[in-house]
Amino acid sequence: MSHKWGDRVRESTVSTGTGSLTLAGAATGGYQAFSAVCLNGDTVYYTVSDPTGSKWEVGVGTWGTGNLLARSAGNVLNGSSGVGVLVSFDAGSKDVFLAIPIRAGALLLGGTTIASASALPLPTGKVVHVSGTTTITSITSTLLEVGTVVTLVFDDVLTVVKGGNLNLDADFLTDAGCSLTLGYDGTDWNEIARCHMSSPMGEVSYFNTTGTAVTISAQSDGSTNMVKVAPVTSGNFHYQFDNGGANDGRLRYTGSETLFFHIALTWSAKGAANNRFVLGVAKNGSVIASGKVIQDLTTTSVQGSAIHVAVSMVTNDYLELFVGNLSAVNNVTVLTLNLFAMGMP
Repeated sequence: MSHKWGDRVRESTVSTGTGSLTLAGAATGGYQAFSAVCLNGDTVYYTVSDPTGSKWEVGVGTWGTGNLLARSAGNVLNGSSGVGVLVSFDAGSKDVFLAIPIRAGALLLGGTTIASASALPLPTGKVVHVSGTTTITSITSTLLEVGTVVTLVFDDVLTVVKGGNLNLDADFLTDAGCSLTLGYDGTDWNEIARCHMSSPMGEVSYFNTTGTAVTISAQSDGSTNMVKVAPVTSGNFHYQFDNGGANDGRLRYTGSETLFFHIALTWSAKGAANNRFVLGVAKNGSVIASGKVIQDLTTTSVQGSAIHVAVSMVTNDYLELFVGNLSAVNNVTVLTLNLFAMGMP
């Protein structure tokens, strides 16, 4: 069954107490009966009003065959006895009609700012600002109309986590002013759109005309006996990258989303002897098979090249340059290094 709406749906009832209401048919004046818009088991927003007294109730009721409107305390949105309390109606005729209560109607308008919380309170409008930095893991949806679409505009930096009743493409790390649009399907909030975020991006670099010597203690076969290049690097961390805690050639991803990255590495070096070397981009200390080049280096001239590779990264994955000597056990001196990473949506 589903939730139903209707124009000019109004009946009367003489039911008393806190139980179901037996409806007496469409009121005069061109009104419709509930049966004109409802099937057995459908829910509606209703209002009951005693025109001769001060008792009234607004809630979500379930219409059933026999023209009965079932009420429950948990579905009372407001009333003369308070929220969540069934009104005990007295004898006499009461008006019963469909209405859009403030609980539903507020979402037709812009809402007031709500504070971030692990369980975000029910949005107060279709476009609503969220303040604070508390991580959001769910959004309240009690008695909310199926099909409701809400845009959350974040005033601060926080994370909205995929899971629970949040069906997102991925965790959403906000920037101030960023927005997330969600649609409610009766159970979950489903992502419709999110604002364009800055792409994760960062680099570490080194330049020295003398260079940094890298000690080679064993000959490499192109895969084993490769050594980290660790000059004193500087960093340029645009978004969601850092140096991993030390300026030694490491570039670490700090974002919460698993993303695909374009990695570009340029380098220049010379050998302690005329040897053939293998250089490669390493992730978490392991050289990426598709991220290696071979270069002959001499003692008298500086050589260099560029490496480009695509790689998936998760939080705290890090990148470095490794080198191995394919010819002998001789060292290499690295004079320049630039290691750059950019996330791809």
